[in-house]
Amino acid sequence: MRGTSGPMRVSPASPGHPVAGAFIEAAVQAGHLASRDLNGRDQVGAGWVDLNVVDGARQSAADGYLATLPVNPPPLPTPDNGFGIGVAVTAPRSRGTVQLRSPEPWVAALIDPRFLADPLDLAVLERGLEAAREIAAAPALAAWDATEVFPAGMAAGQAGRRAFLRAAVTSYFHPVGTCRLGSDPASVVDLDLRVRGIDGLRVADASVMPSVPTANTNATVLAIAERAAEMIAAR
Repeated sequence: MRGTSGPMRVSPASPGHPVAGAFIEAAVQAGHLASRDLNGRDQVGAGWVDLNVVDGARQSAADGYLATLPVNPPPLPTPDNGFGIGVAVTAPRSRGTVQLRSPEPWVAALIDPRFLADPLDLAVLERGLEAAREIAAAPALAAWDATEVFPAGMAAGQAGRRAFLRAAVTSYFHPVGTCRLGSDPASVVDLDLRVRGIDGLRVADASVMPSVPTANTNATVLAIAERAAEMIAAR
């Protein structure tokens, strides 16, 4: 679906892979994986799960509303069986800052991510939390008899939801843009990745991205590096 002729090859893991095979076998024995039937359902444990619910969540993720958001919940009882649904803003409008604390290179910089500084990001997360609860309450998952463990009562009502989200939000581990490229005076590097005002210096990593990609940054960084190599070699 994503193309197969580029320099970066992606293939599905197979049961023969030493790591993936062990994971798949463990999941099958635990009752979490089984084959998909002709009606588009996967057998999970003793019951069938309608994948329309799952596909709906995937579509929401593609639209930028749902994804995984790592949080640091307090210690809670762990159920014997269950599932988790996380939410994230994959295209945040909030922008943080990185400033030098000292001219000495070993002194850590001042980093302020300014999470949820834009009200729209909080609204998207709040809707994502509501959608996650709707998915968990869907009839297709009723056989699991799910009980919300976290955030549960901590996110009751709009005030509770927003307070929880502000307290739990953290990085999606894809920070970019601290040396963004551009043609405007405020950009750090130009369109050839050259640092403005310093001869012989280029930046070729995630920091030059002008916005957060709605995907893992790995492939994008590789593309930036390949382009930088081409530009340097052509000098």
